[in-house]
Amino acid sequence: MKNENNQRERLWNETSGHCAYCGHPVSLEEMEVDHIVPKSMGGSNGFNNLVCTCHHCNAEKGPDLLEEYLMDWSEKRLRRYHNRIETWLEQGRISLEKADALTPLDRMPERDEPFPLEGGFLSVAIFFSPC
Repeated sequence: MKNENNQRERLWNETSGHCAYCGHPVSLEEMEVDHIVPKSMGGSNGFNNLVCTCHHCNAEKGPDLLEEYLMDWSEKRLRRYHNRIETWLEQGRISLEKADALTPLDRMPERDEPFPLEGGFLSVAIFFSPC
């Protein structure tokens, strides 16, 4: 139980206490843990496949793949989501592996040039259009 609580706290801290999907604040007590790739589709309980979410987003995503959940999002909502992921990556809050999992390429806004990371570029291109 202590290890599970420690993992919940780590997930909550990596998003600064915000839902990874909508960005709204969520308390440690009320946060829910979502599998980016659902266990029913081969996803693991590994830290890079888990994110802090609010109840609304976790229920709305349900057992779907992240790509399916993002499919109906507006470009504005998708851009805000992508900017959060990019910021957390820049701040070292999330790993490149988790950032890649959270940004399926077929639903990400386009960007003029690749996002630089430590003198190189992301292994998987993450793009967005300037506002």
